[in-house]
Amino acid sequence: IRNGLEIAKLIMLGANMGGLAAPFLKAAKSGQKSLDDLMNKLILELKTAMMLVGARDITALSARKPVLHGPLREWYLQRINEKRDEITIPKN
Repeated sequence: IRNGLEIAKLIMLGANMGGLAAPFLKAAKSGQKSLDDLMNKLILELKTAMMLVGARDITALSARKPVLHGPLREWYLQRINEKRDEITIPKN
């Protein structure tokens, strides 16, 4: 996980938590201001992704049904074991 958009994607795919070590370690080498800047950037990226999908909060984001295709679609269907018509699947 490297940015707020990836956090949003993972929440939509069902994640409850994840790790974000590398960006924080890199920022920590530069000091507290870099850490604060990184946090503000991640929050802005996540809020932007939420706005673009119409989610007012994390709960609403996790309730959004993702639009998937290709190998990711197949993985998702196997992973959550949902019916095919419960997610949006684009026609080829």
